[in-house]
Amino acid sequence: MKAPRLMKWLFYLNLTIVGFLIGYKLYLNLDRPEYNSLHTEQLRLLKDNLESRDDYQFAVVGNINNSVGVFEKRITPTLNQSGVNFMVSAGNAVSGGGEDKYRALHGTLSHLDIPYLLTFGEQEHEDFGSFRFYEHFGPYFYNFKLGNSQFIFLDSTGKTPWRWQIEWLKGLLGDAQSGPVFLFLGHPLYPVEHELLFERGDQYLQDPTFKDALLGLIHQHDVTAVFSANLPLYSRQTHQDTHFITTGGGGGLVLNDDVSFYHYVKVAVSGRDVDITMERLDVGQHPLLSTLESLWFFIYSLFYVGYVNFILLVSAFTVIAIKLYQRIVVGQDYYPDFDLDPTPWQKAPLRVAMFTNNYLPFIGGVPLSIERLRRGLTALGNSVLVVAPRYRRQDPEESGVVRAHSLLTLGVRGEFRLPNIFLKRIRRAVREFKPDLIHVHHPIWMGSLGLWLARRLDIPSVYTYHTRLEHYAHFVPLPGALFRNLISHGLIKRFANRCSGVIVPTNSAEDYLRMIGVKTPIFVQPTGIDYDRFQTVDDAALARLRQQYTLEG
Repeated sequence: MKAPRLMKWLFYLNLTIVGFLIGYKLYLNLDRPEYNSLHTEQLRLLKDNLESRDDYQFAVVGNINNSVGVFEKRITPTLNQSGVNFMVSAGNAVSGGGEDKYRALHGTLSHLDIPYLLTFGEQEHEDFGSFRFYEHFGPYFYNFKLGNSQFIFLDSTGKTPWRWQIEWLKGLLGDAQSGPVFLFLGHPLYPVEHELLFERGDQYLQDPTFKDALLGLIHQHDVTAVFSANLPLYSRQTHQDTHFITTGGGGGLVLNDDVSFYHYVKVAVSGRDVDITMERLDVGQHPLLSTLESLWFFIYSLFYVGYVNFILLVSAFTVIAIKLYQRIVVGQDYYPDFDLDPTPWQKAPLRVAMFTNNYLPFIGGVPLSIERLRRGLTALGNSVLVVAPRYRRQDPEESGVVRAHSLLTLGVRGEFRLPNIFLKRIRRAVREFKPDLIHVHHPIWMGSLGLWLARRLDIPSVYTYHTRLEHYAHFVPLPGALFRNLISHGLIKRFANRCSGVIVPTNSAEDYLRMIGVKTPIFVQPTGIDYDRFQTVDDAALARLRQQYTLEG
């Protein structure tokens, strides 16, 4: 009585979870305010605070990656107390372009006490995130002036044609005053001096023509500093008096070594003097907390993302609810009606299609058993079609056999063959044969094809359990113990439970199948031998064998 009661509580708990999800989704979409063109408001705040000052400080952070444990909990309080006047993301403030990531970033940035601006980076662009960036924050490339300083943001993702940006940039740099010029670009222009564990070429600006044109303008007009993200490290290089700084320590995954670590860049401006320093952060986040943060952010994303993921989530719980409902409420008949007259089926000839992974001329217990069964069924007036692998020395005039060439052969003598089960002629031959029953002799490969055809043709399938599959672990490209002790038993259980019936040669084989969880009807039918064949003795042939092998006694 305890199990049904537990199932009942699980069913109502699942319904409660589904109701909670729907309610929370409605709350998130109806109660939370929308936000648009945040850069406009941030620039207004920035200019109101600094007016026309030529002395100020700002922080540059790259690869925030929606990090709550690192950026929101550790870096944000540090920035609020550091004395910087505003913060700039050099790219990858989000871990992806989904709506859930942008909403989560908005919540994180709301903890800053200072204005902030974002660079349009690779991760802001992916997953159709470009239109979300434009809607929530603003254009992909833009600029503003602060006193005599010029701040320029470019799009290095390819979303905006680079020629348009270069012409725009020429005008800005040509009109620039004598103060510092800071340029923000999501992708670094120069390879960093450090060796990275997972460095890829596409982490840098890809278009060589865009890169050459951009570097030409940077060096021609003496740009003070170029800030980029996209790499989980800190790198500072100087080329022709321009500082090229890569900063990627604002969140996400870092290696916590001398190259890759959490940090932000602090820039102090006083007139034409610029002081750039790197502030390293000893975050020391526990791996368990990092995992829990990722798990919570995943759950939060499911609640907050577009309707596709939400529908999938609710659908999954609905399926579970239906399954539990069927187990609890819907009664099951465990007493099938056996009062059927089998006479019409016993007298009518059957058309049986057999599927096997090995067959004559290969000599083995299963091929010999199948051949004896085929001859016996045929002698009783039944029709048999055997689907088996092709061999070199097979009978060229055989009938009633469909052969499939092998994709792979294993074993010293080719004991295990992997026939091509995807041939259309196999399915066509079986359909033309119009079987009443499909008999499979292996739980994998040819057996799977036979079971699939039985379901497609809506006819019964019978499986003969010939072989202890765990004894063939040496043929499988998996750890032997794993296949022997776990996979083989689970495979046989799953396959047998999908068949209409199972035939075993011994009572011990039936006991084994029941112990591993097979619920399909099982019939014990010992494998027969050709008794009459062994009663006929050719004395002359026997004498020749004795003489050939010098047998005595």
